[in-house]
Amino acid sequence: MKKLVVLFLALLFVLPVMCYASSIEVQEDSVAVGNAVKLDFQGELDVTFDGQDTAVIDFDGWTHEVVSATEDTVTAADNKTVFISTDPDDATTFQLPTAAAGLQYTFAAGVGGVALKVDPVTPTDTIVYLTLDAGDEIDSNSTTGDSVTLAGAATKWYVIGMGSSAWTDGGAS
Repeated sequence: MKKLVVLFLALLFVLPVMCYASSIEVQEDSVAVGNAVKLDFQGELDVTFDGQDTAVIDFDGWTHEVVSATEDTVTAADNKTVFISTDPDDATTFQLPTAAAGLQYTFAAGVGGVALKVDPVTPTDTIVYLTLDAGDEIDSNSTTGDSVTLAGAATKWYVIGMGSSAWTDGGAS
């Protein structure tokens, strides 16, 4: 009887784990390729429950670009890029593309003394921070670790992350 109780308890612990492990089906191009408990990947993921599409989750990683120039033009193709400025002698001005939903960029000072300036290309686009008006750039305080992450929407760039010192209104360029 004791062995039967131990076996029953063991099944109570093992059975749910086995059921969970087989509950995540991995598919490629709608063809089942196996089951998983943990997924580790990059790319676009379609999530479905009971055959109903519920979300598309984008797990594409961010890329990094080191910039030593005094000016850099950012394009929509640079979406999800971290720009790291390394020129301590001059300010680096990053020219943003026209604001659009889904665009995100991070600008960071890689060394001390780097002044960062982030300027919207369109004079009607606004970086939503402090008292910036349409067309105003946002300027860093030249401190190591200065960073700002912006997310685009129609005619607006929203500050969604900031590091180190305060940023200021650089006015219209």
